[in-house]
Amino acid sequence: MLQTKSIATRTQEPFNWYIIAAAIYLVITLISQYILKTHRPARNTF
Repeated sequence: MLQTKSIATRTQEPFNWYIIAAAIYLVITLISQYILKTHRPARNTF
């Protein structure tokens, strides 16, 4: 977010850069949730 703030200040288009940062965060979150969800059953079996 610090880099996003720096770029937004330089380009004077903060909304666009914060939307891009939010989209990247959403993609990373969805991928990590999917990985955790698919590996959870294998981890709980002994």
